[in-house]
Order: sequence, then C-alpha cells, then structure tokens
Amino acid sequence: MSSRSHRSVIPGVILILAGIFLLLEKLNVFHLTWNLFYPGVILAIGILFAVRIFTDKNRKLVFPATFFILFGLFLGLQNVTDIWWLYWEESWPIVLIILGLSFLAQYLVQLQNTSLLVLSLVILIFGVSFFVRNLGFYLPYRYRWWLQHYWPLLLILLGLLLVWAGVKGKEESLPDKNTGEGEQGE
Repeated sequence: MSSRSHRSVIPGVILILAGIFLLLEKLNVFHLTWNLFYPGVILAIGILFAVRIFTDKNRKLVFPATFFILFGLFLGLQNVTDIWWLYWEESWPIVLIILGLSFLAQYLVQLQNTSLLVLSLVILIFGVSFFVRNLGFYLPYRYRWWLQHYWPLLLILLGLLLVWAGVKGKEESLPDKNTGEGEQGE
C-alpha cells in the first residue's frame, strides 16, 4: 500500500470509529461527556502515531505515540475513577513518569542513542520520587540525608556516562589506521 492510499485510509477509519462512537452514544449505550471525550482524542492521536510507525516504518514516532497513548489512558482513568491518588495534587508526577517512559521507548528502538536512555532514567527517577513522596512514603533518615547532600553526584555520574558515550561514538567513526576507511555517520 502506498503512502497516498494511507492518507485516505486513516481519515476513513477515523470517520468510521467516530461514527460508531457517536451512534453508540445516541443509542444510550454510554453517555459521552467532556471528561471522556478529550482523553479519548488524546488516546486516538497516540494510536494514529502508532499506526504510522508500522505503516510508514517511521521509528521516530515512537516517542509521541507512547506519550499520547499513556497520557490519554492516564487522563481517562483519572476522569472515570474516584481514586484519591489520581487527583492532580498527588498525581502530577505521573506525567513525568509518562515522559520518561516515552523517552525510554524511543531509546529501545534507537539503541545507539545513549543520551535518550540517560534522559529517560533521570526523568523516571524524578517522577517516581515525587510520586512516592506525594503518596506519603519517605526514606529513612540516613538515606534521605545522604540524598539531600550528595544528589549532585548523580548528575556528575550521568554527565560522565554521556561524555563516555560521546567519546566512544567518535572513536567508532574515526578512520581505520590500516585501511584508511571509517564508518560513516548515519
């Protein structure tokens, strides 16, 4: 199937799904409210990105697909349930976790980009830390004291990892001393 036919199929599928959705609402199968509608739109955008990953073989769309799907699911869950820890005051770090997972998913399809892995881990650590703290869990004093005073060591370590990955990448692209040939940058 060519790219041109994808462009007519995807809007057609969207119209069919929207028609089914609205028909079910009109037949009182469920009641459509704004709290259900906007998370569904965000989820649908993520699904469209996911479809384009497979139809266009575009791996660069993994990040937006993952982000919109997870964020749409989170908003939908937040709007249809009455779970106290899903209120924005406590759950805003979940957006950081979703962002970190999205960068991690992008890294998993582009394994050569180490900076994506480091970025995803940093964002995930902050997101999980804030979320756990918002839920009322605290570290024992000795660990909390150590983190409060020495957390910059984590930044130094992550910086060293990035520098090491950058130097390693430059070494791989240098010409071979014996043949004069080197790997060309992708």
